Amino acid sequence: MKKNSDRVNEWVVTIQSKAMSQMKKVMGKLQESDGNFVEEALKYVIAIVIGGVLLTGLCRIFNVNILKGLEDGVNNLFNYKA
Repeated sequence: MKKNSDRVNEWVVTIQSKAMSQMKKVMGKLQESDGNFVEEALKYVIAIVIGGVLLTGLCRIFNVNILKGLEDGVNNLFNYKA
């Protein structure tokens, strides 16, 4: 039967090896210079814009106001009377 200290040592070694493996993967990705980050950024921007359009469309269809405080703030901003 294994001692608790042996189990902890095995667990620590396993965690260290997994962390080193992940670190090597990350370092490899950071050292790539194929310009792929522009494509990734473009995908994220497109996803955010499409999500915003869909959310706006759903709010208009169901006549739901998600951020009521924001609407009041914008209305007060444009109805400013000095």
